[in-house]
Amino acid sequence: DHASRCVHWEINEGDSLTIVHDDPGTLIKAVRRIMEDLRDGPEQPVLRVAVDRGPVAVRREGGRMRFLGRPLLRAARIEPHVPPDAIWATGEFKESLEASSSRYRAERIEPPEDRADPEGQGLLNIAKRAGTEPPSFVEVYRIDRA
Repeated sequence: DHASRCVHWEINEGDSLTIVHDDPGTLIKAVRRIMEDLRDGPEQPVLRVAVDRGPVAVRREGGRMRFLGRPLLRAARIEPHVPPDAIWATGEFKESLEASSSRYRAERIEPPEDRADPEGQGLLNIAKRAGTEPPSFVEVYRIDRA
């Protein structure tokens, strides 16, 4: 049961959902269910989902738990590039998904030319467009049923 292994979930600022989970296949299954339930709803909102894998830190702020770490930041930076009703993942998440007994597969995505790495390795620049931060390149994969 996915709820028994879900470490944390929360709705942030009304327009995003954070889920911390320890099983990649079960996480994707839960995300797919949420997407389907929303699609069947009266306003039919459509989600764009980005997932990553790695260590996260937990900090209490008032009565809330706050999760911090590179996986959350990278997922947040990938999400604006994801088309509606799709799930994209990093290479690290893809590896953990393939090592699990999942019914999902990951297919490499070629980034748009204006966001691709200059060396032509097919990496997506996830740095904010209007920011001053340096480029940050990651492999991205679309997650689909196997």
